[in-house]
Amino acid sequence: MKAGDRLEREIGAVYKQAPCASGYDADRFGGRFGQYLERREIELYSKLLGSVTGDVLDAGTGTGKLSLQLLEQGCHVTGSDFSFEMLKIAKQKAQASGILGRFVVSDVRALCFRSDAFEHTLCSRVLMHVVDWQTAISELCRVTGETLLLDFPPRLSVSGLDSVLKRLLRRSEDHAHQTYRTFSPREVFGALRLRGFRVVESRRSFLLPIIVHRWLDRPSVSEKIEAIFARMGLTRLFGAPVTLKAVRVPE
Repeated sequence: MKAGDRLEREIGAVYKQAPCASGYDADRFGGRFGQYLERREIELYSKLLGSVTGDVLDAGTGTGKLSLQLLEQGCHVTGSDFSFEMLKIAKQKAQASGILGRFVVSDVRALCFRSDAFEHTLCSRVLMHVVDWQTAISELCRVTGETLLLDFPPRLSVSGLDSVLKRLLRRSEDHAHQTYRTFSPREVFGALRLRGFRVVESRRSFLLPIIVHRWLDRPSVSEKIEAIFARMGLTRLFGAPVTLKAVRVPE
């Protein structure tokens, strides 16, 4: 078994476990910076998506970060994830908020939906954990009729160095589930182009790795630091993740 395949199996085993799902929100979005990060991610995807009609797929919804926000806005959303335990949390959160949502167990590499089933598809923080990412891209494009939004950590970034360090330190389960894949924008843009999609907009968020901002846990300070990097033009060149909007090219 290749190292990448073994790593993906390890990550998958972690995310499918009930303890991981129940503690996911607190682990990722706990603390002041975690809450800020959640708001920022939701705002970015909402802005790129804009006002939409039609069906929306949130592929790799996890505990429903984007799905619940879109459902509250009145969108017709289907949240899919390969982890049944994650979807249980998402469904519980929807029910607690009085929201009716559709949540389906489905792997991003083999989505259980017909072609062009959704006008719009979102895929947040997923590609970085998929070894066979080309298949995932193909599936996302297949089920999308109009607009596809997704993100990935760029290889040429400080976060890219962070990924390398985590892989070198991968000797325990704690490190294993934190590792991730990095990409060059050219290869992702090219994969989308081959499948009939054109990137019309892309954004980069942070120059410093998220772990640094979590350590600070002071969103106002993080914003000031990142604003300096942005004014210097460093974020545009080396920021992470890259969040892009691609549209289907008419045949």
